[in-house]
Amino acid sequence: MDSKVSKEQITQFIIAGLEEDVKEGDHTSLACIPADSRSKAKLLVKDVGVIAGVELAKAVFAHVDDSSTIHI
Repeated sequence: MDSKVSKEQITQFIIAGLEEDVKEGDHTSLACIPADSRSKAKLLVKDVGVIAGVELAKAVFAHVDDSSTIHI
């Protein structure tokens, strides 16, 4: 990441956010979606613009599942 924030600060930010939002997990998702389930998503952009936070999003996905991939 090209920023003035250290990798350790980013990791701590991700951990704090996940602890606050996820905690023990979403009970409905845990009951309905197998733990080894894999998914794909596609972002459809209909006009010219700027997508902010891509590098942070990559870091979050890598923290949650280091086998995740993002193609831009």
